[in-house]
Amino acid sequence: MHVLDITNVNVALPHMGGSLHANSDQITWALTTYMLAMVIATPLTGLLVERFGQRRLILWSVAGFLVCSVMSGQSHSLTEIVLWRFMQGALGASLVPVGQAILVSASGWFPSCFLHWPLRPSARSRRRRDLGYSISCAILAVLWASPSSPPS
Repeated sequence: MHVLDITNVNVALPHMGGSLHANSDQITWALTTYMLAMVIATPLTGLLVERFGQRRLILWSVAGFLVCSVMSGQSHSLTEIVLWRFMQGALGASLVPVGQAILVSASGWFPSCFLHWPLRPSARSRRRRDLGYSISCAILAVLWASPSSPPS
């Protein structure tokens, strides 16, 4: 969601600047504050998981990210969009680490398996391999389906 959001905003920056009557230096703050909030809030993810749990944190992060996305889309001034983008970055910062932790726990793979690395493939390593292949195939399918040249 983060990469898609950053890409969408990056492509829409000229249009956003025109509709908000802001120059390119001013409208770039919509991206800068988002990334700044992510950098500030990502290290707090471990603390928040310990305090609230993975499930509750991911649900609140997705809900907050969605609400802030809608509100930043409804913004009528540069100040509003910068504020909503900052909140969106802060609330969405835990999506990637918590999502990866949930995938790891769902696949049955835990870091303790590195202590006794199996010599032959086990069920866990086959699941990790299959998960990696699935993700790689999905990425390749998206790249293959996308146009080879950018739209003009």
